[in-house]
Amino acid sequence: MDFIIAKQTAMATCIEHKGIVVGLQSSDYTTSQFKAFKKSILQVLRYCDHVHLVLVEAEYRQYMNDAGVVIPTPTDPGTSPNFTGLTDLGQIEHSKAIFNANKIAYYAQEGVSDAIKNIISKNVPESILSVLQDEEHGFANVTALEMMTAIGDVATDNEAFSVAEMLQQYRTMPDLEANEPLGNYFHKAEKLAKKLSSETPNPVPNHGALQVELLAHIKAHGGYKDDVDVWEVKPSANRTWDEFKSFFKESDKKRRLLLKFGVSSQSSPFGANNVTDDEIDVKISTQVAAGLAQITKAVESSLDIALATVPTSTSNRITSSTAAATKRIEELTQEVEKLKKENGRNSRSRESQRKMDKKCPHCNRWHPYIAEEKCYGHPNFSGEVPSGWKKADP
Repeated sequence: MDFIIAKQTAMATCIEHKGIVVGLQSSDYTTSQFKAFKKSILQVLRYCDHVHLVLVEAEYRQYMNDAGVVIPTPTDPGTSPNFTGLTDLGQIEHSKAIFNANKIAYYAQEGVSDAIKNIISKNVPESILSVLQDEEHGFANVTALEMMTAIGDVATDNEAFSVAEMLQQYRTMPDLEANEPLGNYFHKAEKLAKKLSSETPNPVPNHGALQVELLAHIKAHGGYKDDVDVWEVKPSANRTWDEFKSFFKESDKKRRLLLKFGVSSQSSPFGANNVTDDEIDVKISTQVAAGLAQITKAVESSLDIALATVPTSTSNRITSSTAAATKRIEELTQEVEKLKKENGRNSRSRESQRKMDKKCPHCNRWHPYIAEEKCYGHPNFSGEVPSGWKKADP
């Protein structure tokens, strides 16, 4: 089919010019190095006529030197054109031509997008994009613009900042409601600390001090409540900076995934990482209902085509439309099931969580995963209490 050929051709064009990309060899790259990398990516996209894939609207207008230009956003026109109300053969042929042109434009963009995302990922250190990469789907649900934004976010330049400015940046807490994942913040903080160490003879604030401030910041947000409770009862030996990064990087990733599904981080009394079965079931029902509506729309559209007596194989269109919608339902259901698994709680633990509606009386902390009798502060606790542990203030 023409649109499949268009996609393959677009991908081939991108791949043909991948050699001009100036890759980032180290995770410790400067702003000027990132600009060189982005410029080379844009050069590849120029050959494919899709530079807009890595530019925001203001950048695109500046790049095109046209204040009125709008970023093209071709969408999938579906499986077949809609001839409803058309009786004239000329109108039908015109509608068919527009449909085919839109289909080709959409699939060409999809081909370029797939190719350029692969090129981007192969030319930067793996750690930079790990916050965006899904274990199962890779970068399938991430745009090229999001990848370039993440790469640009962690670029720093000694020449651009004084030591005082870098110290200020190092101590600035992240905006937890912004699009930037917490993993990017950790990466930038460590890069700044490394640069500060080379720029000043005075000791740079250690990550331990930053960890204390950041934990208070995360705690105040409210969306990570359950994970904060788990973190605070960990033995002190397991609360290192590296453990802290790994723990809250994963917590932030799960919270953002839930928000993507429309589940508020405040909707569960036990935090974003402990959304209840009932909440997930509601999401499944909503998604499946949307899929059923898509099937109904596809079948109605195909019936309209049949009634218009267009000389095409209507039965094939009905079959393909319905199959596509059914596949979408399966994908949505699998995606929500994955959310269940990542939530990682069995029915018994959920039941115990629902019963815990107050802090533990023995330590004045929340610990929904730890039975009350296993609390370090319980008078009958017979295990080893970590050094330095004490009951929290009421």
